[in-house]
Amino acid sequence: MSSSNTGSVVAILLNSGNLVLRNRPDDDVAIDPLWQSFDHPTDTWLPGGKIK
Repeated sequence: MSSSNTGSVVAILLNSGNLVLRNRPDDDVAIDPLWQSFDHPTDTWLPGGKIK
């Protein structure tokens, strides 16, 4: 992240089991995640996860 970024990052654990990191929005507009665990699978697969 840029050092000029003054926003906060929040971690959200969704009901699907996906851990999502997002910039804290100033309003209720949906934003794309900075990182999400479903994009980086390990030895555990959950429904909705990606197989690469």
